[in-house]
Amino acid sequence: MLIYFLLFPIIILLYIFTNNGLLKSKKIFIGLSFSILGIISSIRSPQVGTDTSTYQTLFFYQIHGIKIFNSNNPELSSKAPLYGVYSRIVSMISVNLQTITIANSLLIAFLFGIFIYRLKINPLYSTLLFISIGFFTSSLNTSRQFIAIGLVCNALLFLFDKKAFIYFALITVAISIHTLAIVGLIFYPIYKIKWTAVKISCFLIVLTMTSFFLESVSKIFIQFFPNYAFYLQNPVTFFGASSRIIMILDIGLILIILLFYSLTKYYHIKCSQEEVSLLIIFLIGPYFEILVFHNQSILLLTQRFLTFFSILSIAVIPGMCAKVSKKFNNPENVSFAFFSVIFIFTLFTFSVEIQKYWGVIPYITFM
Repeated sequence: MLIYFLLFPIIILLYIFTNNGLLKSKKIFIGLSFSILGIISSIRSPQVGTDTSTYQTLFFYQIHGIKIFNSNNPELSSKAPLYGVYSRIVSMISVNLQTITIANSLLIAFLFGIFIYRLKINPLYSTLLFISIGFFTSSLNTSRQFIAIGLVCNALLFLFDKKAFIYFALITVAISIHTLAIVGLIFYPIYKIKWTAVKISCFLIVLTMTSFFLESVSKIFIQFFPNYAFYLQNPVTFFGASSRIIMILDIGLILIILLFYSLTKYYHIKCSQEEVSLLIIFLIGPYFEILVFHNQSILLLTQRFLTFFSILSIAVIPGMCAKVSKKFNNPENVSFAFFSVIFIFTLFTFSVEIQKYWGVIPYITFM
């Protein structure tokens, strides 16, 4: 597990190296940081990551044209057509099974590197949160989904840039890689709404009410996408520290965002439509997870959906730190102080997650 913790000082040192009097380059920092994350992910053993060996097996079947799925669980090329094409292209480079792990890892690193580069916030904060909130370790488990999440995140920024066509195109590509990316279509109406405190309150009430019917909704979803029935047939159960730390992280992130939102109201700080939309979309993740956490039968499937929302914490938190700090003297120092407190909190939850949570697997390389 040591390598996961070593990432933090490595990223910080890279930022110091690329952000000083001699050299100041956001592009170089992000390029180096996500190259390291991509390489570490690329050389992991098939045993590191709950689905890593599965995707290598699927890659093997893809190369040799072997069909292994029955009618209730359609083959990969039909439920994720673009991923099937992508796998065949990767196989042209090499048929070594590690090749698909390398390709997926580098593509994920590239997509999130581009996403953070396009954000107008401190890239160090976003990169550290990408690791400390657990998204990097999650990407080792569900590579195909994180490729789709990376596409959806970048699609959202195109929507904010008033480029709806590119947004819908990227969402379509993401869906053809992982079906759950269909939730990215929700971003469009959320962005179009002119949010007020009353509308936000009503929206949270609707989310709360929806949680009571989620089991029925999940069954309907399975009717259209039977290959996800696995998540309902094999409910996940969290115990002890795992259960507590997930709840603590979700509640903590919500309280942090509500605090910052309150500060914007107190100091009369105006938030743009894009900033408010980003905040609303993000809140769906931790808020909804808290609502359904007691229902173990649908929790795993729900969490897979909610990652598309909670991933935006890496944009929302640094953005709010920077925005609120502008009302103080020495805004950079104040922003750093805000972020440091939040980072220490996420680092604590990360350290417990690494030791107790079933989804984080000890790191070994294939070499």
